[in-house]
Amino acid sequence: MIHSPSPGACALINSTELRLPPPTLPWLGDTVSFVIFHDMGNVFTNAGDAWASFLRFNQPNRDSCKTLSPAQVDPVTGKYIPPSPSGPTSGPVTSTGHQGICSFNYFSHSPGIGLRYHTPVGPIRIDFSYNLNTPIYPVNINYSLSNPYGSPHVGEATHFNFFFSLGQSF
Repeated sequence: MIHSPSPGACALINSTELRLPPPTLPWLGDTVSFVIFHDMGNVFTNAGDAWASFLRFNQPNRDSCKTLSPAQVDPVTGKYIPPSPSGPTSGPVTSTGHQGICSFNYFSHSPGIGLRYHTPVGPIRIDFSYNLNTPIYPVNINYSLSNPYGSPHVGEATHFNFFFSLGQSF
């Protein structure tokens, strides 16, 4: 249930789930049960960042993530010019290349509840969670728009998450 907008070299995730005994319900018998869970984790640029961030619960330097790249326009054609992905950025150089100044070195936490419907081939799982500390991040390129470089903005992950899946989680 943890999501990170940043690719990296290391992921550290912990999931804890308390499965409650199924109640006996009319027409359903004991095929429905409930769970309470807590997920935490993140994706880190370098493996060493995970351990250094273990007790950090909030995104560090959150205001630095509000920095947007200005849109560049070709003076002859009037078309937008995308930022060069290979050029240097104002952030550090790490094992995965040049980084931006926005840091995701903290652990995201999501407590939640779930419903399990037990079938002969495995459970159908419906989970609802609440992300306690969502990240913000600059969106300089948005490919869902006809002009992907024309609308830079600051994005934020959602607090509420809904998941539907089949089979056991562990």
